[in-house]
Amino acid sequence: MIKSKQRNFKENIKHFFIVNALIPLAILLAIFCTCLILLPQLMVQMRISSNNKILNQRMVQLLESYTEIISDLSQSNEMIAYLDHGVGAENIFKLYYQMNQKADVQSTLHLFDQDGNNLLNSLDLTQKSRDFVRLTIIPRLSQTSGILFETNNLEYISYANYSYMAATKIQSENHFTGYLILQFMDDSLDNYFLVNGNEIIILTDQYNNLIYSNISHKEKLKFKFLPEPMGTNKCQLSGKEYYYVHSAIPNYGINIYSLNATESNTSLYIGLIAISVVIAAFMFWLLQMLANRMSRQNSRSMDHLLAVVEQLSPGKTELTLETDSQDEFQVLADQYQQLVNRISVLLKNNAKLSELKGSAEMRLLEAQFNPHFILNVLESLRYSLHMDLNVSHQIIDSLSAQLKYSLYATNRKTTLEDELLYIDEYIKLHQIRFDSQITFITNVANAARQSYIPKLILQPLIENSIKYGFRYQDTLQIEIISTIQDQTLFLTVRDNGQGLSPKEYGRLQQLIASESFPDRHIGLYNLNRRLVLLYGTDYHIWIQNQEGSHFSVTLRLPFEEG
Repeated sequence: MIKSKQRNFKENIKHFFIVNALIPLAILLAIFCTCLILLPQLMVQMRISSNNKILNQRMVQLLESYTEIISDLSQSNEMIAYLDHGVGAENIFKLYYQMNQKADVQSTLHLFDQDGNNLLNSLDLTQKSRDFVRLTIIPRLSQTSGILFETNNLEYISYANYSYMAATKIQSENHFTGYLILQFMDDSLDNYFLVNGNEIIILTDQYNNLIYSNISHKEKLKFKFLPEPMGTNKCQLSGKEYYYVHSAIPNYGINIYSLNATESNTSLYIGLIAISVVIAAFMFWLLQMLANRMSRQNSRSMDHLLAVVEQLSPGKTELTLETDSQDEFQVLADQYQQLVNRISVLLKNNAKLSELKGSAEMRLLEAQFNPHFILNVLESLRYSLHMDLNVSHQIIDSLSAQLKYSLYATNRKTTLEDELLYIDEYIKLHQIRFDSQITFITNVANAARQSYIPKLILQPLIENSIKYGFRYQDTLQIEIISTIQDQTLFLTVRDNGQGLSPKEYGRLQQLIASESFPDRHIGLYNLNRRLVLLYGTDYHIWIQNQEGSHFSVTLRLPFEEG
């Protein structure tokens, strides 16, 4: 058994690139050649299909409009008066001309009495056509209810023959008084059925009798038309091949045919195919050049990447990986370098988070279970036992909820709804202590209430408001406000205290942005550091201060739907 030749990485890339690039190239070339042959035919067929729909719509519209015209004319008072009393012919012509001018297709009017005698004509018929109407059309019309549309080739004395008509019986007080015929004029049909892109238009009735055609010599059709199929959507007419589309109007027994000649430009096809061959040859040569260049470039990048990766040892994160390939290997190198850098940052952040966790948890425990706070609450409880048992129950319930939430809920995150319930209990205890001198307002949207936030992240802000808000006043209002913008949740704790002096405000901002632990305002510092370490530098707190008016702290958090 002959063993196949082994290829190296460079040769494999070149071979794989050429083989897989030739497949879509061959497919595209085949599709292109196929389109050269089929596209002109498809375009013609699509065009005549669209035009045939337009013709169908126009014919239906014409028949419906003439149904209304002949009904109105036959039932008009002028028509009944003329047939009953033989007067007012000029009124009939006046009404007819008004209707005829408004119609899309002009017609001629012929009125016969119940015995078949010709009474009125807008154009004079030959005697032969009058006899034909009396002997052939009227007997058929007398047996028809409603309006009759059919093909009849009537001859005029000084005009061309017209082939399609609408006719109806005229009744006066439940007895027949005459017959009305409106004959469509072919030259008017020419304008009505003029559609761009249609070479031949043919209309026939249900018996294939010719109603209308825009062919100059209609005798070639011998007054009938039925396509001679030559395959799908093809027929032959007068020895010439055409594409055709057929549609029908069943209610009126009409067939509509749109035809376009099947012409081909052989020289154009040969020229385009020759150009395609030249382009294919050029593309194959270009593929060879690109394959050689890509294999050299990628093999060099791979060698460099492997050499650098081999230098990576466990725990070594100070690794610099640089390539100049400017391709996928460059992206891989950049991503690998970012991964190494990210690991280094995560290790540092993890150490800082561990350090911060101990301090933050200790501070939170001190804030939640400050001995003075608990003693004050117990003292309030003892006093309320003598004064108001309902207040005592409120103190016990609120303190119990505080202890359960702080000690037994171990999740690091909670919903804003639960955090607000905890804050509400916390405020109630302080309201009892300060005799309802604290007003608490929440302006939080329903969507924000179900979002996840770090647990116990609002309590230090409420504590600061109570601690510093009463310094220069007897009452305090605390408000929590939420907004959501671009998947970011903003929580603001605002009080109406006297705020800070500009000097104190500046020192507080420096303290929060500091890298070292402060000796005061630990709660605000820890909040800011927790946000940065949990979510990145885009998430932090900022302070708004107005001395003598208010003080607020806003938390920027990612919006995590609960």
